[in-house]
Amino acid sequence: MRSRWTPRSPEPSNAPVVAALLNRSWRRSTGEDQTTEERVLAWMTKPERDLSRDASALVDGDGLLAGWADVADPGYPYVNVEVSVDVDPGSANDPATWDLLLAWAEERAATFVTKAPPDARVALTVYAFAQERAKRDALERSGARTVRTMRRLRIDFPPPPPSLPWPNGFVRRFLDPTADLDALAESSR
Repeated sequence: MRSRWTPRSPEPSNAPVVAALLNRSWRRSTGEDQTTEERVLAWMTKPERDLSRDASALVDGDGLLAGWADVADPGYPYVNVEVSVDVDPGSANDPATWDLLLAWAEERAATFVTKAPPDARVALTVYAFAQERAKRDALERSGARTVRTMRRLRIDFPPPPPSLPWPNGFVRRFLDPTADLDALAESSR
């Protein structure tokens, strides 16, 4: 296991590598991909985003991405700062990887505390799947505690049946409120 990583500010050109890491991490817990390169690039290039401030990547000596964290500005009233932390499955059992990312995220999130109302309670929110034991252990080491447990439910619907042909003389079209209201009112009597 590696325990020495270098924190680095990501760049938009890193979007493919970040998307691949996020997907490997999610696949390990859910069996599905989470994102696409395009979505990561769109997130990275938002005008209000400053990657040198809002994200951190952990890389090894060869430049391979081991982990990713981001903390976006929560906006007023600055009481719930959401953090995303993901580690490549190959590094997930290395506590140092999680600890470095969570320490960075906590430091970044702390910058919003002074923006919250003086009497407000500010919370840092990090999501973890039940299967992510190493991540949950790291969160506990950092002082976090489980507040809420959620279940992800999903139904896979079968494909819709094939469309039936319309009878002769009928045409399907969108309602034109200006032209069709009288006919619609007349048909409902």
